[in-house]
Parts: sequence; C-alpha cells; structure tokens
Amino acid sequence: MGAIRRNTQVLWSEVVLAAGFWDRLQGLLGKPALHEEQGLLLMPCASVHTWGMRFPLDIVFLDRGQTVLACHEGMKPYGLKSCRGAWATLEVAAGSIARLGIVEGQQLEWSSIGTKSAAA
Repeated sequence: MGAIRRNTQVLWSEVVLAAGFWDRLQGLLGKPALHEEQGLLLMPCASVHTWGMRFPLDIVFLDRGQTVLACHEGMKPYGLKSCRGAWATLEVAAGSIARLGIVEGQQLEWSSIGTKSAAA
C-alpha cells in the first residue's frame, strides 16, 4: 500500500502497487468500485483494458520518472487504452483527474506506506 503525491499534496492515500505479473493481470477485476482515496498502480504497464469491469475509471499513464504522459477520464467498461513511452499506469475512481487537476507534464510521486502488493 502506498500514496501518490504531487509535491507535498497527497492525491490518493490508499494506492495498491501491482508489480507482479498475476497482480497486474487481475487488476481490479471482481473488485468493488474505487472511492476517491483509492487507486491501483500497475508497474510496468503501458496499456490497460476494462473488459469485465463494472464501473468506469480514470487512467493516468506515467513515465519512469513518474511524469504524467496522458490522462483518460471516465474510461467505461470494455475499453482499451495504451500510451507510448508509459512505464506505469494509475487507475483511480472516475472523476479524480478533473477533481484533482491532473494534467500531462505534472510530476507525481509514489511512496510506499506498507507491504501489500495486490489489489485490495
């Protein structure tokens, strides 16, 4: 478990890191909708799908330095998105990108606050 920050501001305080193959493969499938403090950070990951999902997501693609490369708001179930050059993908509750003012070029920072490494 960890948090995503922009400068000193905590944007998401309950972010699960999915760094293993099986954790990334399962992602949020079968999970309840995320609330505004939750997210899933898939790493490495340059493309995501929402096949089998029951709720929309906001998607943020990051490079190796955790700079925002692309944002996709309200990705509906059964969609597919990818981003050239992305190293990580952050999946968060729909509406989060607009609510927090996330834009391309911003620097985000992942920080671990525990040891959990699979979707909650």
